[in-house]
Amino acid sequence: MGLGKSGHIADKIAATFASTGTPAFFIHPSEAIHGDLGMIDNEDVVLVLSNSGETEEIVSLIQVIKRMDIKIIAITGNKESKLSLKLIFMFMFWLKKKHAQ
Repeated sequence: MGLGKSGHIADKIAATFASTGTPAFFIHPSEAIHGDLGMIDNEDVVLVLSNSGETEEIVSLIQVIKRMDIKIIAITGNKESKLSLKLIFMFMFWLKKKHAQ
């Protein structure tokens, strides 16, 4: 799950898992809010990608997903974000900023 560029990356990760035999699919956060969360159950793991960790559509879904007793893993670039503070499993990443030449 992800929105914007993070969503494109999450979609590609899901497609790669599926193509190698690991059941996986991408859920867009806006669609999840409007009913697509019914596609997942407590046997699944939700992988959430968000650079800022502050995307409201994603942050608002975290409590709902947790209430469904579904495991969540997040990859974010902000360890102090709303997303990071709501999770147990989180991977951090840092992006180097390109310098103007």
